[in-house]
This record gives sequence, C-alpha cells and structure tokens, in this order.
Amino acid sequence: ELNQAVTERVTHVRWSGLAKNHHGSIAIRDNDTLQLIERYSSGGILPHEVRLLEDGKHIAVANYGSTKWPEGSTGYDRYIVEPCLNLIELSSGKIVEQFLGEPATAEFRHLSAYNRERIFVLQNAQMSIGAFHSLMSEKTEPYRTFKQKTEFTAGAPLPLLHFDFDRPEGPRRDLTCENLADMTRGQSVEYDPIHDEAIASFPQSGTIIAFSGKTGAAKVIDCTSLGLTHPRGVAMHPDGKHYGVAGDAANLFVFERGTHRLVRERCSYTAMHRHSHMAAG
Repeated sequence: ELNQAVTERVTHVRWSGLAKNHHGSIAIRDNDTLQLIERYSSGGILPHEVRLLEDGKHIAVANYGSTKWPEGSTGYDRYIVEPCLNLIELSSGKIVEQFLGEPATAEFRHLSAYNRERIFVLQNAQMSIGAFHSLMSEKTEPYRTFKQKTEFTAGAPLPLLHFDFDRPEGPRRDLTCENLADMTRGQSVEYDPIHDEAIASFPQSGTIIAFSGKTGAAKVIDCTSLGLTHPRGVAMHPDGKHYGVAGDAANLFVFERGTHRLVRERCSYTAMHRHSHMAAG
C-alpha cells in the first residue's frame, strides 16, 4: 500500500542569493496517522503540486521557484528565481529529470502527470490590471474580473507547458489557443489518457480548454455562456466517459470526454464556499 507524498515548504522569506537555501521537501507520511516515514528534497523552491506517475515508482513535482523580493527591491509580483519541474524516484528520493524555467518569468504551480511523455504544467504570473482589461476586451463573450492579488494586478495569460522527457528536440512544448485571452490564470489541469487530452481550467477568462497530447491542438469551451462562472476544479470521472468542472462559488458541470459535450442531466446546481481543486471517486 502506498503512503502519502506531501510537499512541504521552507518559510517564504526574502531571496538569500542561493537557491538551495529555499528548497522545500517531499515528506512520505503514513496514510492513517500522517507520521513521517521519510523526507527528501523537492529540488526546488516552494514545491506546490505533486503527482504520482502511472508506474507507481516516480512522482512529478512543480516548484513555484519564487521568494520574497531581496532587501531594497520590490515589485507587485513575487520575486521569481527558479521555477522547475522535477521527476523524483520514490524509493531513493533521487531527481531523475529536472527542467528549469529559463528565463524565470512565471511560477510553475499545478500539474498533471501520467508518464514521462505526458506531463502538463500550468504557469502563474501577474500583469497590470490595465493590461489585463485591454487583453480581455478582445473577447467576444462577457467576462468578470476574478479576485486579484492586489487592486493593480491580474493573472497573466500563459501557455500550458507539455513536457515529454523522451522527445529528441527537448522536453518542453508550449500549448496555446487562437486567442491567448482564453488562457488567463490557469487553475487546474487533468490528463485524459483515453483520448490523450490535457483539460485545463482558466477561471479568470471563464474557460476550460482541452489540448491534444499528440498535436497540441486546442478546443476552447466557454463556461460563462453555459452558466458556469469561474471554472476551477477539474476531475476525471472514474466511469472513463465523463469529467467534472466546478465553479468557484457554485455549480458542478459534467462534460463528456472526447466530445466535451455538456451533459446537463448530470450537472449539479449548488452553492460552494469557494475552492481551488477537486477529485472524483
């Protein structure tokens, strides 16, 4: 029986000048008691989401790579130093693959990991509120601003990163859609191995987008026009035929995998007191 692999962080402090001083850890804990069994380095700054690969032997870890600004410096965003994706062998804690986000312009936050060829990472960075509204004015569908970090900033639209560590030309591929404004503030991403698609939610633009793992082609679903505001949590249903998407404060919508057809009869209309992610079992 597998235990829990938990990301644990060093206190979020000012940049010291040396990345390893800020590295977090992966704690292996007992499923029932949460007692610590083993701990090893996450190999990065502020480890966030961790996923078990299908082989049951490795985990993928997304590390923010950000700290507070150095003494005497400031900015409206975090001080981004070294965002990275690490593949770690569970039995030894050895980092078997690492990708550093260079240049360090966006955090690596949430991810979905199936195997070495199908790992998808959402990025996070801030932009000015003026630039955000200018970008979103290009959208034909209505949009609402999401909760901002400050009154002056908003989440920036950024590509979904597809990592394939066996690709000869390099592991990273940037996935985008026709209108980058549809990819604002990525929140959750799940991989559908049946149809080879990564499905990601973008609450600030009110969309979910399905990306082909093979070609990178994108299918955009405008959730706002369907009645789901600020889609956040995404989860694959165990029936292998559907997936769910939950709104930030209300409603759970069910879509058909592959076609992405909304299945109204399976949707739930209920209030929720804000959330980030969800699971289905």
